[in-house]
Amino acid sequence: KGNYFFKKTNLGKRSTSTKKFSVPDEGNLEIEIVAPQSSPGDCGLYFGLYEVWSGKWKGGLQIHDAFVEK
Repeated sequence: KGNYFFKKTNLGKRSTSTKKFSVPDEGNLEIEIVAPQSSPGDCGLYFGLYEVWSGKWKGGLQIHDAFVEK
């Protein structure tokens, strides 16, 4: 739903354990979003993890912290 953006990270170096890690590795991820005027009533933010090449949903994403400021 809506527009999305891409942030590349390398998950190949991660172990298969259940330890937490941050994406991206290089620090805080900051996103600035400007609401489109074409949908004035929709103020929702949607988080997800998709395969870039197929667009299919990837399960297993858990977001432990997300800070949203206006």
